Amino acid sequence: MILEMVGGRRRYQSFILDGLKHDIDNPFKEAQNPVILGDDEFIARIKSEYTDGSLREQPSYRDLMAEIVEPEVVMKCVADTLGVEQGDLKKRYVHSDARGIVSDLLYRYSGLTQVEIGKLLGSIDYTAVSKLRVRLRRRMSRDKRVSASYEKTEAKLKELSSFEI
Repeated sequence: MILEMVGGRRRYQSFILDGLKHDIDNPFKEAQNPVILGDDEFIARIKSEYTDGSLREQPSYRDLMAEIVEPEVVMKCVADTLGVEQGDLKKRYVHSDARGIVSDLLYRYSGLTQVEIGKLLGSIDYTAVSKLRVRLRRRMSRDKRVSASYEKTEAKLKELSSFEI
């Protein structure tokens, strides 16, 4: 019935993909268990098509695949593990590695978009969040200490969560 209201599966698919591309707010954000509309065959096809590829720009799909860690938990875990003040994670030019780590972990485990992460990190633009994450990856490949900090923080986050990440 819902698919008929929006003009069929193709129009619904276009609507969803267009929304993901333009980073609109998810209307199902408050839902406990967001769902993909469609029959079992359609859901299986969508999951198989998007599981193998990059989920980088598909935050709504990521929400369907894993439980979510609250952003406050991620930020506190990063601050505690790395020995920085939580408020410093919101300041530019202070603890840039920690800011990169928190932005990446928020993206991966909290299901937030880069726009939402930017708001949490002191109202920075989504492109700045993307750059933080890219710089973090580069630094991790060159500096074992940064890589070890990331792995240590991610391991602590997994210990804190009540589910397997």
